[in-house]
Amino acid sequence: MDGRQHGSAPAHRSVAGIVCRNGSFLLGKRINQGAMGGRWEFIGGKAEPGETLHDALIREFLEETGCRITVGDFLCSVQFSNASGPVELSAFAVTLPDGFSADRLSLPEHTDLAWFRFSEIPSLYLVDSDRKLLPGLAAWFAAGE
Repeated sequence: MDGRQHGSAPAHRSVAGIVCRNGSFLLGKRINQGAMGGRWEFIGGKAEPGETLHDALIREFLEETGCRITVGDFLCSVQFSNASGPVELSAFAVTLPDGFSADRLSLPEHTDLAWFRFSEIPSLYLVDSDRKLLPGLAAWFAAGE
């Protein structure tokens, strides 16, 4: 996919890392700044020009948690528009390193990291873009991860 939507300008490309362990998903609570402050999100962010989605996700996880991850399978994507224009958000399975502990991470962009059952996520105060991923993630989760 080239990121174009019916003749529109190329989409901003963003990524979300989906960490699932024992049926629970890791989300971060954003610091209380900006329009999406205080909301829960899957760790991720915008891809830089020329950066692959995998590399963007590795960089974003490192910047936001100090944790080096392994990017796995593509799970789903959604396209939408926001104030900066068309966006394509792609979700990938992510594996954390052995011995991962949220207590030992630096969190410059989040006030908390927590594990949630998939059934709990829709009731969270979730960032708008990640909420759009939930139908695709539900299909993946129902298929047995």
